[in-house]
Amino acid sequence: MPEVDKTWTAIAAKLKDVIANDDVFASYIAVNRPVSIDDEKLVLEVDSEFLRDWIKDGYKGMIEDAVTLVTGTHRNVEWVVSGAGKSNDGNEPASGTNVDAVPVRQPIPPPPVYKRDPNCIGALNPDFTFDEFVVGSSNSFTHSAALGVVNNPGTAYNPLFIYGDTGLGKTHLMQAVGHEFLKKKRKVAYVTSEEFFNEFLSALQGKNPNEFRNKYRKVELLMIDDIQFFAGKPSLQEEFFNTFNALYQAHKQIIITSDRPASEVSGLEKRLVSRFNAGLSVEMESPNSEMRLAILRYKLAHQNVTIPDEAERFIAENVKSNVRNLEGAMKRVLAYKNLNSGATLGVDELRVILRDLIDEDQRENVTAEGIRKAVCDFYNVNIDDLNRDSRVQTIVIPRQVAMFLCRVLLKDSSLPSIARVFDRTHANIYFACTKIKKLYNTDEATRRNVQAILQSLGKTADDISEA
Repeated sequence: MPEVDKTWTAIAAKLKDVIANDDVFASYIAVNRPVSIDDEKLVLEVDSEFLRDWIKDGYKGMIEDAVTLVTGTHRNVEWVVSGAGKSNDGNEPASGTNVDAVPVRQPIPPPPVYKRDPNCIGALNPDFTFDEFVVGSSNSFTHSAALGVVNNPGTAYNPLFIYGDTGLGKTHLMQAVGHEFLKKKRKVAYVTSEEFFNEFLSALQGKNPNEFRNKYRKVELLMIDDIQFFAGKPSLQEEFFNTFNALYQAHKQIIITSDRPASEVSGLEKRLVSRFNAGLSVEMESPNSEMRLAILRYKLAHQNVTIPDEAERFIAENVKSNVRNLEGAMKRVLAYKNLNSGATLGVDELRVILRDLIDEDQRENVTAEGIRKAVCDFYNVNIDDLNRDSRVQTIVIPRQVAMFLCRVLLKDSSLPSIARVFDRTHANIYFACTKIKKLYNTDEATRRNVQAILQSLGKTADDISEA
């Protein structure tokens, strides 16, 4: 047996000791096939992108902890997706978990999320229901709007446009509506914008556009996730515009999600923006610490597990960016607790276990003004000078460094957005970033200065390694 197979068998055996539910183990652990292992990473293979994302979101931390226990070295776990379930000769199972060492049922059952209702186009996550959605001040209005759609579909709240940062529950709430429609035997469709685009291209290439159109125009509820990816695709927008009109005129419900308001999606046609704004647009906001604690406690109670109060509060107060990261932190802490019986869960241990999630939240909190202030403090210049037309080098260099750091650190790092901050043109920003990037890579003094500013922002050189 290849070394990677032996290692994975040992890792899977360790995980089976932790995961009491055989179906969960079979669905999310045994389906992984080992591809390679080196000093830095273990690569696993699964049969679909959906399964990859599901395992990565829910079990990556647990698997990496098991890897560390078995090999004695921390390694990242990465996934690749096969075209279909691979096997050696069509009859033998693909290389992977040793079924004798780690017994599982064959064939491996699919994850529950793949169980589809005949009235549903696409798959709905069975956990994304109203009962499983924790309501608080940050999402109560959006929750009420979604319930309004269930009670009065195709009327006042049509379309329902839900926007907000990733991981806040937009998809959960949208699919919760879908589940309520299915209870009433109504036909629904859930599709991501990328899937819609790929189907559209396939329909054009196969010269069967009418089949594609009929698929989505004969439902009572159409749910489109991440509409911002339609931007810059005029043919796709034309097709969706016509689909939207057909459903709207037939009083069928449409729900759309996006990471920003429709009017702020650059490259989205005005007529689509107008259609979206004609319905109800609602924002999903980031939960405050009390709300995060309530969500965490609900999730723990739902799984019938506990962690110390101190650990609950630490997670809620330090993992701030979104609910998805909060759940990931919870799963990682539970995995650590199960894999290390008798280990304490104090603040020091939690800082190590959750270091990347806490760092991610710190990255989210960096702002343009914070960068400008840090740069000015370092170079001892007035912050107002950054927007003046001075060509004095003691002002020019700090201004260009601030522009460069905005470009590489901010979530919205587009040239237009940075240009607005500094009252400059796109060309000015591009020139400054190109210049400082070159100096950072070639001039030791510039590199030391930039790294000192990064440190004051709670960052490291790794945060701009891809610059």
